[in-house]
Amino acid sequence: MQKLISVKTNTKRQLVDITQDIENAIEKSKINEGTVCVFARHTTCALIISEIEDDLEKDLLNYFEKEGPKGPFSHSHGGLSHTPAHILSASIGQSLIVPIKNSKMLLGTWQRISLVEFDGPREREIIIQAYQ
Repeated sequence: MQKLISVKTNTKRQLVDITQDIENAIEKSKINEGTVCVFARHTTCALIISEIEDDLEKDLLNYFEKEGPKGPFSHSHGGLSHTPAHILSASIGQSLIVPIKNSKMLLGTWQRISLVEFDGPREREIIIQAYQ
């Protein structure tokens, strides 16, 4: 089973919980046991597994801003550098693999899957592919 979803972001840096979209795709696929691969088709966003809570979200975004790459950078588009977004995305990664059992992801109690936007606002394409 493969499904493409679209995720819109509203700010330059943002976390968007996509767990329910993935769960819905797995449920419709009728795959009982296997794995799901979640893949972002972009080089300036990433995917993470984390708890979703307002203060933690702020802490994560503040960390990416404060501890992220500072430059100077060679890469730019029209004089605007979004190199930090590329570096953060490459460092964190654009894909995740999660096991499935009884048509559910085997995430921990507080674990959720989020898209991390580093260069928004944008519309992002996420591929969800489940295997039996």
